Amino acid sequence: MHLWRLTRNPYAKRLHESLDALGLTVSVLQAYTRALDTPPEPAADAVRLRYHDPDALDGSFRDSDALGRADRVIAAYADGARVGSVLVTVGESVYVDPLQRPFDPGGAYVWRLYVAPGSRGRGLGRRLVRAALWAAIETNEPIDRATALVARDNVPSQRVFEAVGFDPRRELRYLRVPGFEHRSSRPLGTSPESNVAGNK
Repeated sequence: MHLWRLTRNPYAKRLHESLDALGLTVSVLQAYTRALDTPPEPAADAVRLRYHDPDALDGSFRDSDALGRADRVIAAYADGARVGSVLVTVGESVYVDPLQRPFDPGGAYVWRLYVAPGSRGRGLGRRLVRAALWAAIETNEPIDRATALVARDNVPSQRVFEAVGFDPRRELRYLRVPGFEHRSSRPLGTSPESNVAGNK
């Protein structure tokens, strides 16, 4: 059994949320980056992709809590049902809940990638990420890279981003217990090099 399955499920998510509510948070995210050159066109198949203005979506959208921070929403539909989505924000910082702070991607930020369980394993995640890259390019903002933050145990998302040309560059850590916070950032493959926030 793949070890990531022990942490990437609804039970582990509820446990994480319960601990977080008690003031105990441990987050380890990897920053995946790629040049924002022209990505391959998203391939066409039975799943249709649609680009949405976040202001046009209502509270029934899966990531409605994040729509105010997104520039574009790309959603996938099959037989009229939404089966996946991804958000992209260009040229702005985005508050990242697991890190409890804003994150500046220095370009485009691809986030909240989701594929419904019944549609996984068919390349839909890769199509959505490619479409997000196209959406970032079409803003004509002066940016040259795209970044995504992926939890260290989220192996399926890591595979998706690597398949689309992203490389893991940094690891960001956040630890919080009552009365204490610690943040660190390091290039992957090296020892921690910088503490970006001290104790509280």
